[in-house]
Amino acid sequence: MNKKSCGVWCVHDSAKSCGIAIPSDLEGQVTSLFNKAALLSRQTSKWLQAAKTPKMERSQSQLMRLDRSIIEGLQDIVSLLEDQLKPLVQSELSLLVDILYRPELLFPPGTEARKRCESGGFIRRLIKHTEKLLEEKEEKLCVKVLRTLREMMAIDPDHAKILSRAGRTLYDVQNHLDREGASDLVVELVIKSIHSPSIYVEAVELGIALLGGGNPIIQKSMYTKLMGGDLSQSFFKVFYDKMRDSQQEIKSTVTVNTSDIAAKAHEDKEQGKETDKHSKKRGEDVGSITLGPGSALEDMLAEKLERHRDREEQNKLSAKVLVMQPILRFLQLLCENHNRNLQTLLRNQNNKTNYNLVSETLMFLDCICGSTTGGLGLLGLYINENNVALINQTLETLTEYCQGPCHDNQNCIATHESNGLDIITALILNDINPLGKTRMDLVLELKNNASKLLLAIMESRGDSENAERILYNMNPKPLVDVACRAFHQETMDDEDDGEDTSTEGDDGVSPKEVRMIVF
Repeated sequence: MNKKSCGVWCVHDSAKSCGIAIPSDLEGQVTSLFNKAALLSRQTSKWLQAAKTPKMERSQSQLMRLDRSIIEGLQDIVSLLEDQLKPLVQSELSLLVDILYRPELLFPPGTEARKRCESGGFIRRLIKHTEKLLEEKEEKLCVKVLRTLREMMAIDPDHAKILSRAGRTLYDVQNHLDREGASDLVVELVIKSIHSPSIYVEAVELGIALLGGGNPIIQKSMYTKLMGGDLSQSFFKVFYDKMRDSQQEIKSTVTVNTSDIAAKAHEDKEQGKETDKHSKKRGEDVGSITLGPGSALEDMLAEKLERHRDREEQNKLSAKVLVMQPILRFLQLLCENHNRNLQTLLRNQNNKTNYNLVSETLMFLDCICGSTTGGLGLLGLYINENNVALINQTLETLTEYCQGPCHDNQNCIATHESNGLDIITALILNDINPLGKTRMDLVLELKNNASKLLLAIMESRGDSENAERILYNMNPKPLVDVACRAFHQETMDDEDDGEDTSTEGDDGVSPKEVRMIVF
């Protein structure tokens, strides 16, 4: 490369000395070639010099701080991009939804295309196309279409159940989509999306939107669809398998967490000793010392913060467990308004292979509350801010299974071989700590839902069998104690409200509600 550049430059100089005219573009290319060679030569010398210079050794704490600063910088960039791009994406989706409300306006009046759209042909074809997208492995596009259909039923918080943009009620939009095949689409996608978790979740979410408010027409459509052929067996098998997978995931995670308890306690003890050592060593100079960026105490605190973050990450639920939230909500809405046919179908499909989702839901509650790993006295160790919403949803779904009442589902829960009833009573009677020390509102909601479930199990029965089973595990005195504690909690909350007016709104469960249900 050097010889070539040198030769070209010599020819260039010779031509100039002989007075030979050189085109300007050719002269520019020659100059550029020589400049590149010179730049490369200078950079090469710098690289060689840098390679010979000994590398600066960094301590582990410095590397951790460097990594942390890089990650925080990337998070800031992502957050900034989300803030800037999210409104644009939302406006684009909003426009698309407006088009789907009135697709006939895209075409001139009197045309055949406009007439087809007015009769629902546009939405009908879109729904049929969505199923084909899954068959053709177009998962991303399929997910986008499902989200757009769900967005058509997004309620405006200022207009209750009126969809102001559509000029119709939520009930009307749900029924319109049902007539065009949306309910059938949910059933088909749930069955066919076994190997596509994202589409499965979106299909369940679309089902939740269609069933919102306990729409009986959607319930009837889904029931009719499931009773045709062997669809019910395939449909409920998917939910059954998801529940089993989530239970297995919880068991494996809980086993790891409980085995780490002793190790963490020992680790905290060692940290305490190390802190005392540093304190004694620096005790004489504590008034005048200033912690530098590389001090041992700061390094220790940084490592402790990292471990705390790691523990928070460990408490977060995995995708296999998180998927239970929409599943349980969907099953709850299927039974909404005491739909006896679907309450029975969830327990018994009268197929060759039967999938009892009532029992499976109870076993999931048993598993997520940790009773499969030991005694109920450790309940507080397994309930935290990350999973309390899922436990509440499980209790609400079980309650909906029973209400009406559905005596068969009541008996299924009350006589099940798992620790289901024990768990429910323990949620009412036991203190849920450490969660109760920081989020008493979540604990009260948990106790409220557990109490409602016990009432639903005993609701409108001509016998006292279920009540006796419940009382076998729980006598009246602990119940009175719980009611008294709820009363004292309400008194303390009233005093706190008097001192601090920045408390939360009325969305949470009050101690008074819990006390009334317990009584």
